[in-house]
Amino acid sequence: MLAMGAQADSILFQDNFTTPGTHLNYSNWTTVTGAASFLGRTQLTNWTPGGSGQFVVGADGAQLTLNTFNPTGFSLYGTQGETLQSFQPAANSPIVFDTELRLTSLQPGLVYGMYLYGCDPSVCATNHDEIDIELVTNQLQPGSPMMVQLNRYANQPLGPGDGGLVALPANFDPLAAHRWTIVWSLSSVQYLVDGILLGSYSTFVPQGPMQANEIAWGPASDWAAAYSASLQPVSSASQNQSFEALLTSVTVSQGALPEPNSGALLLAGLASAALMISRRKIKNPVP
Repeated sequence: MLAMGAQADSILFQDNFTTPGTHLNYSNWTTVTGAASFLGRTQLTNWTPGGSGQFVVGADGAQLTLNTFNPTGFSLYGTQGETLQSFQPAANSPIVFDTELRLTSLQPGLVYGMYLYGCDPSVCATNHDEIDIELVTNQLQPGSPMMVQLNRYANQPLGPGDGGLVALPANFDPLAAHRWTIVWSLSSVQYLVDGILLGSYSTFVPQGPMQANEIAWGPASDWAAAYSASLQPVSSASQNQSFEALLTSVTVSQGALPEPNSGALLLAGLASAALMISRRKIKNPVP
């Protein structure tokens, strides 16, 4: 499935996580290590060939896990994977980034992110490109309006970014499997869930190449909308609690843009105006 009528020209990357083991396929994936692996009170596990951590692939998919016990120090212990391959749209062919994901818990204080990230090596210390879909469990609690966090950076510093919380479709089940899609062209970014448009934006659109990423982490109190005091690191393995989302597919394709006057583009504009909440997020950015 491609979003908004785009026709697939080619699949650039695909992983269906069918080979069980303690880590993702090293020929396709890596993870951040060192200083960049610390997101406030969460450290991302180092599951690379030289690391001691894990990114488990089980019978139900790859386990995007956050543990409350970190064997390397006192912090939450998250999981992240990024593709070795980078992607970039061409003039008339967007990048379509699809993630099939199922949450198994709505424990408050968790964030599961699907995002594109990149930077020019000469400016990485100050500026970067990024497009985010972030499932914030605080915004998915029963009895409350279901929301998802969307964000963009176009050669910008780490910080608030450009985006906000957007309403999810009526009767959205946060514990069901869903397909989350980013359609990234050189002139716009569209976000969808299960083929339903969440927003379409033509400002702050990244231009440089980016890698596809998946992450589970727990923000600190400086991102108040995502923080929960009920989720805290523990000092021993016997106290550990583990929370996960199951990845069953990640696909990156390159497709054709819809016709300029198509109904798909009209739908994009109407849905964006109706759904976008005029509020910016403040958080520790994902590296």
